[in-house]
This record gives sequence, structure tokens and C-alpha cells, in this order.
Amino acid sequence: MKHPSEKPKNEKDSRQDKDDDRSPRKVFLADFEQELEKWIAAGNQIIVGGDVNELVHHHSIHGMFSRNSLQNLLFANHDSTDAPNTYFRNKQDKVIDGIWATPRIIATRCGYTDPNSSPGGHSTFWADITYASALGHRLPDPIIPEARCLKLYDSKVTDKYLDKYEQLLQENRVCA
Repeated sequence: MKHPSEKPKNEKDSRQDKDDDRSPRKVFLADFEQELEKWIAAGNQIIVGGDVNELVHHHSIHGMFSRNSLQNLLFANHDSTDAPNTYFRNKQDKVIDGIWATPRIIATRCGYTDPNSSPGGHSTFWADITYASALGHRLPDPIIPEARCLKLYDSKVTDKYLDKYEQLLQENRVCA
């Protein structure tokens, strides 16, 4: 007797029943673009960053972001013709990593690191984005409470601190 989860040998996998021979990459980009359109229509600010496994100037990538008015933040702040290679095995100086954002997002600074300095061999890319452009307003400066410093040169004070610290560890069963 067969287990209920076993399929007969001639039964196709349900994913293959659809006879969908499209490229998974093209399907992903089409689905992603549909979601982008929904988010933008809802009034959301969008920031997309990643390894697109394709030259960022390629029509499939550039076109998708352009149609939805997303700009490449790195190229908005730096010369796109002088962009660095973003993957260590890439010997053709192709930029395959980027950050794109809706027009109201403002990057005050941005850049790439050397691909050999990061795990995985890709450049780390970064952008400093203003609060006002991302959130619609400037957040108030954080209130930093005043704290007393532990007087490390006074053994009486440090002993008292360590005794209190040990007591709290025991009470809270931190190092049982």
C-alpha cells in the first residue's frame, strides 16, 4: 500500500501541469514590477536595493525602475560611467548591485565598498537618506539622558558596583 503523500509515477508535479516554460527571472521581474506599481499607487515611498544579477543598465532592470520613476541613488550622486565593479569574479567592470528609490527619497551620501572587503564577494552599498524624505518629516533629536560615570580609579566605588552587579545577576538567575 502506498503512503498518501506518494504520487503515481506517471503523475506530473503540479508545478509542471501549467506548462509554464517562461524564464523564472522574467516572471519574477514582471511580478515584482506589478507589486511596485501597487505600492506606488498606494502612495508608499520605495527603496529597493540588491544584487540584480544583471547589468544595472540592462533594459530589463533600468526599464522596470524607469517606468515606475525610481532612480538609481548611487548614479544620482556619482558618475555612472565611473561606477566600480561590484562582484569580485566580474572581470568586465559590470555593476550588478544598486539602490533605487522613488523621487522624493533623498540620499545625502552613498557609495560602494570594494567587493573583496565583504563576505560573499559583492560590494556593500550604502546610502544616507534624510528622515524628511523617507518619513515626511524630521524626527526630533533624541534625548540623551545624563549618566554618571563609574570611577574606575576608586576601588571602593568599583567594589560596590561589582557587588550590586553580582547581586542582580543572582536575583535574575542570569548565570545560574
